[in-house]
Amino acid sequence: MTMATIEAEPRSPMYRVQPYFKIKKIKLPDCMYLLHPIHSPAYWNALEDGVKISIDNVEKRQDDLVAQLQKLNDRVAQLSESLGIDPSVLLRQPPSVVDVAISCPVSQSPAVLVALCRHISQLVPTSSRCFKHCSVTGHCLLDCFEGGTQTVASSPHLRITLIWKSESHCPKINMMVSPHDQVPVEGMANIARYICRAFCPELYEDLGLEVASLIDSWLDRFYHVFLVGNAKERASVIKSFNAGIGSNAWVVGDHFSLADVVSYCIICQDTSKLKLGSNIQRWLKSGSTHSTLSNLPGCNLPLFN
Repeated sequence: MTMATIEAEPRSPMYRVQPYFKIKKIKLPDCMYLLHPIHSPAYWNALEDGVKISIDNVEKRQDDLVAQLQKLNDRVAQLSESLGIDPSVLLRQPPSVVDVAISCPVSQSPAVLVALCRHISQLVPTSSRCFKHCSVTGHCLLDCFEGGTQTVASSPHLRITLIWKSESHCPKINMMVSPHDQVPVEGMANIARYICRAFCPELYEDLGLEVASLIDSWLDRFYHVFLVGNAKERASVIKSFNAGIGSNAWVVGDHFSLADVVSYCIICQDTSKLKLGSNIQRWLKSGSTHSTLSNLPGCNLPLFN
């Protein structure tokens, strides 16, 4: 059979596809809002005029407010002169009292808190007290603030209240300053940062951004690695800490800081008998004679080999 003898046959489709939808005539809404053409210069000129008018109104309101404040200032000056009162006295407000409540489980040591309170009491009038929660049945350190930390001031600027609680009522140490304005600050590292920022920034933020970052690094290593890590991790922290101190007088250099308070308390409370380097031993001896770190509750200077 040749190609010439093949007769063409009509082709049938393989399958038939139904239309997905039917196109109907769409009626556009006639209630659309009109927009001004943005291509015409008249539109931009009108827009600039409106902005200029708004700025003029704001400037006028500002001038009116300044004029009213000036009138009030003049009125206060006249009243002060007539009453014989120095206007500067009206601006002297007594410092507000900050009341800090800290809940601590009986299994944790408040040595860092006691050291910070001792340092703050040398700067501002401070009152510190301890209470025992009803959930605590055994012994707790109700006298941890005694011995130079507890002050009896008629008008203290800072009141620190430590409340001992059981593990079930308080699994982690937390601090509350203002129940209406903030949530509790949890963890001794965060509490120490907060207290230093608010009351003794010379131990933390005033040392500069780079030094503050170094202090944060040591706080994280001791609280999140040394206290919860295994023996190998704890030894690694001690080794790096010994190298970090070097020949410095303190942890971050020549300035006593929050890093010294935290690391001193944690190392002196450690019972694993880790081998301490010569730099750490020298630094511990210096810390034991510092007014902030000497004779802290639960902190015993390790025996050096």
